[in-house]
Amino acid sequence: MDFVAHCISEFNFFSGLFLNIISLVVLFKLSPEKQNKNYKYLMAIQFIAGIECSICQEGDLRLIVALTFVLILFIITYTVIIIYYKRCKHFLTEHENILTQKTLKLNKQLLLILFLQSVTPLIIVGLPTCTFLFIIAIKKVNSTDNYGILIHSLLTVTPTINSFLYLILPERNRKGIRQFFIKIWKFVCCKKNVVHIQVGIQLEMAHRGHNVIIE
Repeated sequence: MDFVAHCISEFNFFSGLFLNIISLVVLFKLSPEKQNKNYKYLMAIQFIAGIECSICQEGDLRLIVALTFVLILFIITYTVIIIYYKRCKHFLTEHENILTQKTLKLNKQLLLILFLQSVTPLIIVGLPTCTFLFIIAIKKVNSTDNYGILIHSLLTVTPTINSFLYLILPERNRKGIRQFFIKIWKFVCCKKNVVHIQVGIQLEMAHRGHNVIIE
């Protein structure tokens, strides 16, 4: 059990930092200008809490603060999801005939993100926690420390999974990320080509200079 928790912590450190930082960039660079600001700020706080959970080690006071934020955000997120989901569903039903396909598609993607982000903690943390409580109730184990460590590790992974869902589900985000990596690839390739050309010119000039000296 300790080995599994250790692997989860190691995975969350690297992937959590990368995914949550990228999610913050995408959130403020690629999000539609008319996107709800409250939703944007709520997502930003989640990603920042995810970064904090990835960096802090077990027993660190900052981790306790970060996890407290995460738990509070779960409650806020569920409340926002219920309210927003009902309003959005009602709006889409009433105005389906006058909305463009692009607008409908964006709203459906947003609803899917909110739904999956609400389900993620229930599956990743809720099920192990229920199992943990059941084991305690039937007193099948002498020590529950290992199970507590595992649940703690799973809780810190939840923000990372949410940031991953935010990055891959909306088509706009996928295109933006793909274009970003294409630009990096082209930049690296151009740099290599420039270096190769410069080296070739220098070699050619050196070769010609050598020939002149010989003559």
